[in-house]
Amino acid sequence: MWKPGTMERINTYVYLSVRTPAWITTRHGPYGYPIDWTIFNYDHLLLQKILPTSWISKIVEEIYVNPRFSHSLYNIHPKHGVNDRDPTLNDGLPSRMMNGSLILKKNIKYFAEDGIVFEDEGDKITQVDTVVLGTGYRWEFPFLDPKDFVVDGNKIHLYKCVFPPHMPHHTLGIIGFVVPLGPGVPCSEMQCRWASRVFSGKCKLPSQSVMMKDIDKKYKENMKRFGELDTSHLHVDFVHYLDDLASKIGAKPSLLKLFFTDFWLFIACTFKVFVPYRYRLIGPHKWNGARDAILSAGQRMRAPLQAEKHLNYKIFQGSQDISCFISLKCYSSNKRLKEPQLNNWMQRENGFKKNSSYRWRTYGTIDNEMSQRRRNRANMLRENELCRSKEMGALSDFPPKENAPNYMHNKQVHDYLMSYAKAFDLLKHINLNKEVVKVDLADDYDETGRLKVVIKDLKTLTVSEAVYDGVCVNIGHHVYPNMPSFKGMETFKGKVMHTHSLKKVSEFDDKVVVVVGVGNSGMDAAVEISGVASQVYLSTRRGAWVVPRVGPWGLPLDIALQRRYLDILFKILPYNFVCWVSEKVLNERFDHSMYNLKPEHRIWSQHATISDSLPIKLLSGTVLVRKNIREFVENGVIFENDKNVTECDAVVFATGYKIKFPFLCDDLTTVRNNEVHLYKYIFPPHMKHPTLAILGLIQVVGAGFPVGEAQARWASLVMNGKLSLPSKKEMEADVEAKKEENRKRYTHSERHTIQADYIPYLDEITTLFGAKPNLFKIFFTDPMLFWNLWFGPSLPYQYRLQGPHPWPGARRAILDWKKRIVRPLKSDYNGENHSLIILKITLFIFIFAILIAFFLKDLL
Repeated sequence: MWKPGTMERINTYVYLSVRTPAWITTRHGPYGYPIDWTIFNYDHLLLQKILPTSWISKIVEEIYVNPRFSHSLYNIHPKHGVNDRDPTLNDGLPSRMMNGSLILKKNIKYFAEDGIVFEDEGDKITQVDTVVLGTGYRWEFPFLDPKDFVVDGNKIHLYKCVFPPHMPHHTLGIIGFVVPLGPGVPCSEMQCRWASRVFSGKCKLPSQSVMMKDIDKKYKENMKRFGELDTSHLHVDFVHYLDDLASKIGAKPSLLKLFFTDFWLFIACTFKVFVPYRYRLIGPHKWNGARDAILSAGQRMRAPLQAEKHLNYKIFQGSQDISCFISLKCYSSNKRLKEPQLNNWMQRENGFKKNSSYRWRTYGTIDNEMSQRRRNRANMLRENELCRSKEMGALSDFPPKENAPNYMHNKQVHDYLMSYAKAFDLLKHINLNKEVVKVDLADDYDETGRLKVVIKDLKTLTVSEAVYDGVCVNIGHHVYPNMPSFKGMETFKGKVMHTHSLKKVSEFDDKVVVVVGVGNSGMDAAVEISGVASQVYLSTRRGAWVVPRVGPWGLPLDIALQRRYLDILFKILPYNFVCWVSEKVLNERFDHSMYNLKPEHRIWSQHATISDSLPIKLLSGTVLVRKNIREFVENGVIFENDKNVTECDAVVFATGYKIKFPFLCDDLTTVRNNEVHLYKYIFPPHMKHPTLAILGLIQVVGAGFPVGEAQARWASLVMNGKLSLPSKKEMEADVEAKKEENRKRYTHSERHTIQADYIPYLDEITTLFGAKPNLFKIFFTDPMLFWNLWFGPSLPYQYRLQGPHPWPGARRAILDWKKRIVRPLKSDYNGENHSLIILKITLFIFIFAILIAFFLKDLL
């Protein structure tokens, strides 16, 4: 009923009811070009003439449409071919269905007092507040005499969709009454040009019988192609229709003549995008600027994306949140927590007592997000959803609900974490309205390793002191905003803020806003604010590589890419080659150079920026990319390489965060240049006793929750004395080696001081406590599991197959990953065919055996 766009952003749920599924195409095509630039040229049209329509549809579906997102996976695969109906243009549907803000339903069966009942759902009532019908229109001309105009049901008899054929004098023309598979304005213009010449007697129409024969022929062709639709008789192919009408007024250019007289114009008219200026090259009222307009079409398309001719060239961050939850699953946590993410892992498995000081008045993010934002804790935009999919970001022994969206909204993440806490009876161990003021060495630290903690009661304002055997710090690295300074900033009369304080975008309604920074927070802020602001400028110092949440065939991108065999290829192939391939794939989605975003560094030399909506925002002009701010003035800013003032009402800084631990004394740890000296990003190597752990202070190229959990599992075993750390010298060497590795790979920035790769880091940590799965053993004992571990997504459940406290459900959770991915999109999906899985595994073993035999042959 509703063509999804922005409604799902402001409502709790939006249900999209469909009677007949449709093919969905985006407005931005390959390399980020407008989709009509890809479709409308003569070489494509020539293929359409040569090949059957069904073949063309199949090619388009398998090469372009489904690789963007599988219509079968999303349960919207229509029975007709993509060329047999006018496709639905939408850029946001896959990501909105992935995050659960838009839910697909079948046709409405009937209305009830407080809701509606959908087909195939029995008498189940779905409660709704509003129903918006997007069911098309009926056509009526009440001001025309029925004798002069024939309407047969919803079918109108018009010659070339313009002239009623039965009228004795052709003085009535219906303009714009056509459904072109392409832009409508050029069609209406051409209709007007033809009709005006008919009215003036410069063009003549054929006889009524000839016109009726043409109408019937076109109607039968359309019925065969488009089926029994109300609009079938009005559908026309954009280029063919324009050529047909243009030939009637002598405005269709001769490509053969152009080939001999103007070869470059011939190339542009034949192989480049189809633009309507060609119909002003010759014929009545030709335009002298038509040739230049055709040749410079690409330049004008790119101009809005490249304001400067040359450019030098979240979300719910997982680890800093979930590691707190895991810390009480593992050990005593004594700090100011920003989330109640506390599991009783240590109490039920390692015998620790727990005490968590918790600053908020209630549990979780949402209640406090609804009231006010507070300092010294991580915040997020209300509309944000996870950057990582639910399966990749799950806790290793607690999969999210099967019907939970793949990219959960922050409220759904909150519900998931709260259900986790309740499942392990954690909430009773959390002390609300407590703030840790200071953590220091206890007087007997040298002998016992204990730490002294000063706690402030936020209700009574009393301060108390306690001594603990271990302390975990879980505040993460998104707490203290980094606010840059610019020349003249104090003179600016508009609003200046950091994304840390951004909750709702409604305050920017009809404003001009500058967003500084193209990280995840900046991208989210720019996209969301652009929905209400009159204009958004996205200011970037060095550009960024932008990756989507929705990957190939509509799978979550991390599900598609974070697999062991790909990780091995990343290690063994040359780094520059891996970057080249990755950049090429990204640029096929949208060309970063054309969009003025291409950075000088390689794709894997910076933490990726995630956004699905940016390309269409840039194409539509609601977001414009600009360089860094040079200075502020009273009513706006001046960007680098620009002498003019860009007037604006607000500037939102998305310039990252400072790593700080103001409650830790200097003897425990220090921060220099946003860099912390920690062994495996957890333990300060200089401490005599490993009783202080910094959890979640890491930024992985992947989901953070499993990393925080693995850190907590290892740290709990170390604190419990079941595992020991290496010598100080060995730890120092490991810390320096990781720093040097990051310096070589990543562009120099305070943002990249705590980077790590998802699979290698998890393997490294879990190896320390024996939870990394033994793939060699599994290959021989459980081939189906091996297949999924090696070629499937690298799920966190694998780290519960063995080691301390394995989870019996881990194997099944790994094997059923696709079922849990598809179920939110396709409720009747029951998993892959078992025989097909066995066939895949058998084929793999057969190929592997051949390779082994080949190598053994050379050795024997």
